[in-house]
Order: sequence, then C-alpha cells, then structure tokens
Amino acid sequence: MVGTGSVTATTIPLGITLQGVVVGQYTDTTGNHGFLRGVDGSVTQLDVPGTTNQTFPTGINNAGQVVGWYFAGIFYGFTRTMDGTYTTFTVPGSSAGTFPIAINNNGVVVGEFEDSSGQHGFLRDTSGNFTTFDPAGSVGTTITGINDFNEVVGYYVLAVGAPAHGFLRNGAGKFTVFNAAPGKNTQPTAINNSGVVAGHFDDNNRVNIHSFLRDAWGNVTIFDAPGAGEQFNEGTQATCINDNGQIAGYYYTTSNVGRSFSRDPSGSIVTFQAPAATSGPPATNAWAINAKGRITGSYATLTSEDEIAGFIR
Repeated sequence: MVGTGSVTATTIPLGITLQGVVVGQYTDTTGNHGFLRGVDGSVTQLDVPGTTNQTFPTGINNAGQVVGWYFAGIFYGFTRTMDGTYTTFTVPGSSAGTFPIAINNNGVVVGEFEDSSGQHGFLRDTSGNFTTFDPAGSVGTTITGINDFNEVVGYYVLAVGAPAHGFLRNGAGKFTVFNAAPGKNTQPTAINNSGVVAGHFDDNNRVNIHSFLRDAWGNVTIFDAPGAGEQFNEGTQATCINDNGQIAGYYYTTSNVGRSFSRDPSGSIVTFQAPAATSGPPATNAWAINAKGRITGSYATLTSEDEIAGFIR
C-alpha cells in the first residue's frame, strides 16, 4: 500500500510502463490521490497543483507521461510528465466533466466527456487539439483504450439499459462496430499495436461473463479461465493486452473465489492469486500488463476485504 502518513485503505494500480514504473490511485483519510511507484520501489504522491484530495490517474505511457482527471468544482483532465509538469484541460463544450482514460506512447490522450446530451468520446492530440466522436446512434459512449496508431476502442449503447456494442475507431476516424456474440453486452477493454482487442461480454445483467479477443481481421475468440463461474458477477473479465498478445484479467469461481489470470498468444492460461489475498470479493484483480509480461493490479489483504493493496507480478 502507499501513502504519506495517513492510513491507506485502497491502493489501485492501473498502468505499468515497459521499465516497470506503476501508476495508480489510492485513498486515505484525506481523500483520493495518485501515485507513481518507481522500479526501486519508491513512491511519489501525485496531486494536481491546487488540489489536495481529488486526483485520479488512469494511465501511463512508456515515456512516463501520466493521464487522469481531478475534481475542482467539476472534473478536469490532466497530463503529467516525468519531470512533474502538469497540463490541465477540459473538452470544449463539456459541462459536467472531462475524463481522460488512456494515453499512447506518442502522447495522444483519449477519454470521455459529459454535456447536456450525455457521454461522448474525445481524442486530444499532442498539440492540444480535440476531436469529439460517437458511434452512430449512441446515447452513451465509453472509451477504454488507444494504441500507438490512434486506434481507439470502447463501447456504446443505443438506449439506456440496452446491451452495449463494442467499437473500434481507426486513426482516420472510421468506426467498426462489433459484438463478441450476438445480442450480448460487449465491452472491449484494451487494444494493442497489432490491432488485437481484448474485452469481455455478458447477458447484460452481469451473468455469464466471458472474455474475448478480436484480431485485426475481425475474428473473435472466446475464452474462460479454468473454473470460472457463470452466476452473477462470476466469470472471466479480460482487462488488458500487451503488444505480444498476452492478455491479463481476473475471474470469479462458482465458489466466489477471486483470482487473476494471464493468457499467452497460444491460448494457454495461467491463474494466480496475490500473496495474502482474501478468497472473497474483491480478491486479486489484474489491471495492466506491459510488453515484458509484468502484471500489476490490486488485491484484498487478509486484514480486511475493505483494505486493498497493489501488487506486481
């Protein structure tokens, strides 16, 4: 766990660089902060200047640029370079908040923003120019990832409460819409530089959760971790993919035991649990994987299921 003197209840790593630097969020008695964990184990607290308790990093690239959002009346976006320089921004026309989700190795940022008509996607280039977008018919667009070719993935709904459809937006702005299985609630979570998409899908009620990968030609492979359940909140959820095609994520068994997994390009799956993790929710959740196959995520300690710590594997 990380912190600067106050008791830290929750530590959530969300990104890891090729070198092994980890970024994430943590909460303590003063609020929500970001952190960087160096390869030597040292921890740097991240707070956007002018804020002290409402900073939420969401990703990092291999240059060490961090992206995320912070609260100051409404939610604003930010980037932070390795030398500690912050740039803050809001999408033009955003009235309810700007929420950056990911940054690629070129420094291009993607995320979501909210206005009076709902939630939309945006791309912010390295010059600070914004492009906003939605798949046709969307009443709510969620962004989950971007690769170095500015290919963006996410999902959207055509009506409130309806099953989500996955989408890929290429660097020229063309959308490809897909579902992992017909009629299923499809949620892509990441894309690598080969254009391979990872994600998960369910029956739109958190039942029968399975994972999938979609290759650059549109072929979908469905997979499950060994022993994954199919009841409410059970099943397999892929959260990330690296440029070698390794996928990581987490799953819950029929006994509600939570574990993480990694899947290599051949389809072989290895499951694991962080040391001293509890067996019940939220157990061990893998959130990010780098090109060397190192995985970072969070786990519930034996002290309490409400005490969440980070791990690197």
